Formats: sequence, structure tokens, C-alpha cells
Amino acid sequence: MSAVPNPRPDSRLDPRPDPRPDPRRWCTLAALVASTLVIGFDTTILNIALPTITSLAAAALVATLLPRTVPADQGAMVQETADARQ
Repeated sequence: MSAVPNPRPDSRLDPRPDPRPDPRRWCTLAALVASTLVIGFDTTILNIALPTITSLAAAALVATLLPRTVPADQGAMVQETADARQ
């Protein structure tokens, strides 16, 4: 028995690349560029807004915890000091 050569070799085993480019490559590139731009914009907006968010969150935390943790006579002094700073 001799091996008979296959007249149609399997294209998956062919080491040569397909000379025709994939037409979906531009859609893929557009999606990657758009997602990169969105991440860049999001990072910029977050870096600009982060100081304001931090100060508002700290003020809300102080306003929430102040009545429970400070005795009544000291709470008034702390509140007056906080009001004077604003």
C-alpha cells in the first residue's frame, strides 16, 4: 500500500497566510479606538471631579457621625467651627 497524496490539502494546515485581508478589521479597529477614547475621557473627568467628590463625601460622613460620637456640649463647638470654615 502506498500513500496517495491528497489533491485538496486542508487549508488549516497550509502555512501560507491568506492574501486577502479580513473586511471586519476596520470595524474591530474602530471599536478599539472608541473604547480607548471613552476610557481616556472617563479618567480625565474622574481626575477633575475627584477632589469635589472627596470633600462632599467627607462632609457627609462628618455630618452623619458627628451627633453620635461627640458629646452634646462639644458637638456645638465643633459645629460652630465647621460653620465658620465654610
